[in-house]
This record gives sequence, C-alpha cells and structure tokens, in this order.
Amino acid sequence: MDASIDRIFICDTWHHIQNQTHYLGLMKKMLKPGGQIIMIDFQKKETPVGAPIEMRIAREDLILQTESEGFRLAKEHSFLPYQYFLIFTLN
Repeated sequence: MDASIDRIFICDTWHHIQNQTHYLGLMKKMLKPGGQIIMIDFQKKETPVGAPIEMRIAREDLILQTESEGFRLAKEHSFLPYQYFLIFTLN
C-alpha cells in the first residue's frame, strides 16, 4: 500500500484522529509522489454550525502541524463560509 494513493480527503474529522503526528506519517508513506492531502475543517471561532469550538483546530495550527511532518500548503480555497479548505503536498 506504500506510495499507492493519489489523494487523501479529510473533512471535519481531524480532531477525532488520535496520535495525529503518527497518522500524518502514515499518510506520507501511502501517498504517491505528487499526492495530496485535502483537509476541510471548521474555523476555530463561533459559527452557526459545526463541532463545538473546543474540538476545532485553528487553520494556522493545522498548517504548522502538517508542515512539521514534511508537507507544504500548496493551495487554499476560501469559498466556504465557516470552514477552511487546505491542500497539502509533500515537500
């Protein structure tokens, strides 16, 4: 299964993952060269929908966490009103 996946999509669930650093390492191992991780999650502020604020991860914290494991933010979309939409690739 190593280097066999083009894209991993995670939406509104990252806060449920235990040992996120280990999980990022597994994703890094599974992605093909040029592969992507797409992460959509709720902004860490009060919104009319979404997980409780104490469960959310701030956009900046997610970027730091992911970049510290060898990924880089390749693209960001801003069309969602309450969520951030980040696309990471391997450095």
